[in-house]
Amino acid sequence: MYPCAWLGVLSDTPPVSGEVVYANNERGFALCSMRSWSRSRYYIQCPVDDAVKQWSDDAFWDELRRRLPADLAERLVTGPSIEKSIAALRSFVAEPMRFGRLVLAGDAALTEYSRRALDRVWKSERFSWWFTRLTHRFDGDPFEQRMKVAELNYLIDSETGRRMVAENYVGLPL
Repeated sequence: MYPCAWLGVLSDTPPVSGEVVYANNERGFALCSMRSWSRSRYYIQCPVDDAVKQWSDDAFWDELRRRLPADLAERLVTGPSIEKSIAALRSFVAEPMRFGRLVLAGDAALTEYSRRALDRVWKSERFSWWFTRLTHRFDGDPFEQRMKVAELNYLIDSETGRRMVAENYVGLPL
């Protein structure tokens, strides 16, 4: 369990960008994604104990604007939410991925499935944990934040860093 959650809003508004946008400033993390050219999904980092009823649509849009770079904040089209929810961030892996003859995922005929699948699952969990820690703010430690900025700059400036993120983001080989 991570010490934060995501407040998500689905709206019938054009996306702020044709690409997924990750933003992080002193107020916390934000994510902008496109569902179609007329429907968007947005998230902001919030405390785990927040409730949806605490967040009006206007409060959400105002907070999202504060977290986005100025050029994106100016392009943001707002509107009524058609769905709003809070999701606590957590990770969980079941080991083994088999109970007797029951396999949680994959082909039950593969006796080595759990071992092979768990190797891949843990690699995916490692990336998810690393990326979540990199893109979110969990405490006010200035050193930790400067380290995150240095890491992000490395990923932007390094072909190797960009390749590593791309490989993990789209999925590791089976």
